Amino acid sequence: MGKVETILVSFLTVFESISFCYILLKKKWISGGQWLGLAGIVFLYIVLLVCENAYYPIMFLATSLVSIFLTRYLYRTSLGESARIWLFSFTFFSFMETAFGAIIKVWIPQNSEFEHMTLCSITVTIVLWIYHFLIGRKISKEKFQLPMRLWVMAEGLLFVYMLMAVSFTYLLKFVHSPKVVIAGIILAFFGGVGAFGMILAMLYFFNETEKYRIQSEIADKYNKQQKEYFLALLKREQEIKKFRHDIVAHLMVIQGFCQEGDERIKSYISNMLNEAEGKSYRQFDVGNDIVNVIINYYLIPVQEKCNIEVKGCIGELETISGVDLCVIVSNLVKNAVEASLAVREEKREIRFFVSEGKQYFNISVANIYEGKIVFDKKGIPKTNKEKKGDHGIGIRNIKRAVEKYGGRCNIRVEGDWYIADVFIKI
Repeated sequence: MGKVETILVSFLTVFESISFCYILLKKKWISGGQWLGLAGIVFLYIVLLVCENAYYPIMFLATSLVSIFLTRYLYRTSLGESARIWLFSFTFFSFMETAFGAIIKVWIPQNSEFEHMTLCSITVTIVLWIYHFLIGRKISKEKFQLPMRLWVMAEGLLFVYMLMAVSFTYLLKFVHSPKVVIAGIILAFFGGVGAFGMILAMLYFFNETEKYRIQSEIADKYNKQQKEYFLALLKREQEIKKFRHDIVAHLMVIQGFCQEGDERIKSYISNMLNEAEGKSYRQFDVGNDIVNVIINYYLIPVQEKCNIEVKGCIGELETISGVDLCVIVSNLVKNAVEASLAVREEKREIRFFVSEGKQYFNISVANIYEGKIVFDKKGIPKTNKEKKGDHGIGIRNIKRAVEKYGGRCNIRVEGDWYIADVFIKI
């Protein structure tokens, strides 16, 4: 291929990688910023393509690096994740182009290497975008958010199928019967597309199974919290009933002290008041049953050790599932309680605010902290827990649940306050 042809094929390859990330992995474009870095990468790439003497291995290496860095800038992924995305997209497009290339060879048997590569690339890209506009946009981004081991397995399967398809189409060159060749090409095409469809179906159904498993675990956790909370309520209620039952006897004793002018009445009443205060407690209510259970479960046990402020009302929410609401609130409040208990008692303070507007409802949890908070590249605070492998799991679960509903989670530090704000569309 000449220089112009190599440049065109290289740009098509870069566009394939970006399209794969946007359509199949459903990554979001950046909303402003970092465009200068993008422009610089594209400019250097164009200069390299123009200056080189169309040496294909150099062009392929440059194209691969540009695809990785463009993915990193466009979708704000880590460098390692960008490299994995490129590797999977390259395997995917090689596999699909092999399948479609077999059909194209039948329709246009005399085309050159450049024409064949270009037609294959354009055809697969168009099919991918047609899939996006007809089907892909309706599929939730969580459907293909899978563990890395499954993506590696899927990539390995695609690579094996690609090698089989390439070998099969190569062997067809030595077949002299046109009918057998056409039948073999059709078989290779539908076999390849069918194999890819089976891989997608496998990933999809595994993800659905995993999602239901996680939902079941969260529901069990919520039910456990709800049970413990209501058992605590029942115990308190029984103590209050017992106190009320004894109140008549207490009043008779007080009456006797009054008639005799006994000074012990003061200490007796004081002891009664202390006992009554011990039976009472503060219950938090923001108008939502799920949120009430969670904040009371976590905050009531520490309200005597920590200054707690709960404000606002959001009512029952129909736009977010109970499971996701449980994930968001429980992680926010649990993190705040754990951080507060690590602070000196006289400084402990937690604020839980909720509000509901016309377009969004807001959950804000703030707590006093001591020490230094370090954020990673994704804006997630690094853990102080002994198990470093658990770093940021709670925050990532919050962000994942929030992003499902087009919301956002902002974490910031203001003085001694660690503040987490969640906004979700109504």
